[in-house]
Amino acid sequence: MKTNESREARLPEKVLVTGGGGFLGSAIVKRLIDRGDEARSLARNFYPQLEAMGVDQIQGDISDSATVARACEDRTIVYHVAAKPPPWGKYADYHQTNVLGTQNIIDGCLDQRQSRLIYTSTPSVVHNGFRLGVVGAKFFGVGHGFVGAFNIPAIMNNTGGAGVD
Repeated sequence: MKTNESREARLPEKVLVTGGGGFLGSAIVKRLIDRGDEARSLARNFYPQLEAMGVDQIQGDISDSATVARACEDRTIVYHVAAKPPPWGKYADYHQTNVLGTQNIIDGCLDQRQSRLIYTSTPSVVHNGFRLGVVGAKFFGVGHGFVGAFNIPAIMNNTGGAGVD
């Protein structure tokens, strides 16, 4: 466990959180602010609770590469937690956000030479109404393929759980 002394010695990070207004994203943003980091959120909507914490908010879609590039400017770490998770809707919408949007985040990290990308996902982004075994594994492989192909220092977290083979 870190002591208060070691926390005080740590320099603040400039962090981007995609999906910063969502359930997971807002918890990450709060934690970052609480430890003294400078947080920016890229989300589809504006969130008054983030404004109250002093978070720089960029409203937009991760499938728009220009918006992502602007959000990645002057950041040292990116937490990519934005996704289209519900198991209904058009395939094109999921692909646009979860695949092309993630590609835009990776491109933004490369262009800005971010030191770290933390990517997290859930099996529900690939849910097709059946057990997720092979589908979940393929999606997780896509994430690793993205990061591996571009040699970005990354932490990958797919939160698989009950119902996933």
